Amino acid sequence: QKNNWQAELYGKDKKMKNKLIDKTLVFISITTLAVFLFYFHTVFYGVKAFDEITPFKETHLPVCYSLSEMFELISLLGLHLYFEASNTLYSSIISMRSNPLGDFFVLLVQFICRKHPVNYHLYSLILHLLSTAFIFLIIKKVSLELSPDIKHSTRLITVSLLTFLWATHPVNIESVLLLTNYNAVFSHTLCIITIYIYLNSTLNPISKSIVLFAIFSLAVFTAEYLFILPFIL
Repeated sequence: QKNNWQAELYGKDKKMKNKLIDKTLVFISITTLAVFLFYFHTVFYGVKAFDEITPFKETHLPVCYSLSEMFELISLLGLHLYFEASNTLYSSIISMRSNPLGDFFVLLVQFICRKHPVNYHLYSLILHLLSTAFIFLIIKKVSLELSPDIKHSTRLITVSLLTFLWATHPVNIESVLLLTNYNAVFSHTLCIITIYIYLNSTLNPISKSIVLFAIFSLAVFTAEYLFILPFIL
């Protein structure tokens, strides 16, 4: 009888957990769909002045039309690709930058998207939707730690609203809409995944450290200014 009671209790507990997971997935889906609908019309935006003309005029890196062409370019440039970064609207300061892994991703994205603006906008939007899903889970985790007694449905509604506000914040809108900003959106997505794993992973400490190091290294070597993330954590 005791074993039957324990089995019944375990079964009820498992059903409850599955129900909570299903509800979470529903709210994540609704939130990401809302964000997608908010941004959808921007996918068809044309090329603006500023630096969005870079892939179309090939002022930074050429658009490769085959993998062999791309790898030939990488073998020629290697670690010796430098470029001047500046913003003449605000300052006369010019900095020399070298970002080999980031440049590899630029070549890869340009190879896939070619010279079609809609492809670049769609790529950035997909990354942003992925970030939105992980932000939802991060906020939910933090809310569970800070306010464990809140009703589950109330928590999910609140988390959905906060996530939507984050996803449609003007800072994020600018990042997603700027056609040539896809590498920054990609690296930020990796950072958000890093934070999620840091908060939620059930891996043993060594495996967790290796996974965090690998994902964060990829983010940093794509956008070097993200080195500050460990200090935030």
